[in-house]
Amino acid sequence: MRIRIKLFSIVSDLAGFKEATIEVNCSQCVLEEVIRIARQVLPGLDKAIKLLGERGVEVVYLVNGVKTPLSQILHDGDEVAIIPPASGG
Repeated sequence: MRIRIKLFSIVSDLAGFKEATIEVNCSQCVLEEVIRIARQVLPGLDKAIKLLGERGVEVVYLVNGVKTPLSQILHDGDEVAIIPPASGG
């Protein structure tokens, strides 16, 4: 199945891209597995998530625009957005 990955803000800056489509070969992939696969096939994404993690920043995952737990089952054509948490004052 094909999953579109979209990166925003500092995540895309660190990864070096804003959007990619990946192929995953599973019938019922959960978000956590898709993220693991995306980090393997998109080295910039892995680098960005690692760098942010080292700074104590945990990214947020949205599936089709909705904040979603890592256990969410994904479907062909879903869009996964990866964003830094909101901050400010």
